[in-house]
Amino acid sequence: MVKSIPLLRFGKPQEVASLITYLLSDEALFITGSEYLIDGGQSV
Repeated sequence: MVKSIPLLRFGKPQEVASLITYLLSDEALFITGSEYLIDGGQSV
């Protein structure tokens, strides 16, 4: 299954948490209605 992921590894919880932390920060105040895929490039 890992061979089907372009980054050749599973994601880590910290990688998801980093995006969430950014989106909750003041640096992301102008971002609205966006979708972010955290899949290691698998949905390419």
